[in-house]
Amino acid sequence: MPLFRRIFIWLFVGLAPAISAGAEPSPRSVLIVAQWDSTVPWYATLSSAFHVTLRAASPEPVVVYAETLDLRRFNSPLQKENFRRYLQVKYREKNIDVIVAVGSLALEFMLSTRSELSSTVPMVFCSVDEATIAQLKLPPDVTGSTIQLSLHDMVAMARVGYADP
Repeated sequence: MPLFRRIFIWLFVGLAPAISAGAEPSPRSVLIVAQWDSTVPWYATLSSAFHVTLRAASPEPVVVYAETLDLRRFNSPLQKENFRRYLQVKYREKNIDVIVAVGSLALEFMLSTRSELSSTVPMVFCSVDEATIAQLKLPPDVTGSTIQLSLHDMVAMARVGYADP
């Protein structure tokens, strides 16, 4: 099942809150956490496709929040702890309906962090290699799609996406 369809199902079928008559429902929201810097060209393409597809598939507005771990440049335990606290404070008053983890490191980070945001928020992942998924024990409310890159694909991605400005 495509990633966008999974997110759509989580947002509009499985997570529909009980709303009292006359109450104005809050807009649905998605928090995307990517392991890469947002300037990586293929991530910009993925992000754009995500927004376009979500807008086209949703009969109502969906708020999309996006954060990047940027673990390529900032991958220390202190940086991860600071980012965890940052997410906790920034989204404390937001009702996040779905977390999307983009990349293996983002998935691992969010699995360890999401209980501090809200342990009931389901997660969808993408761009995660099969070996990582095989090593993780995913909770039942975590789903997504894996990738399997050849050496040629990894070299091409490194050449395009990781050249320092």
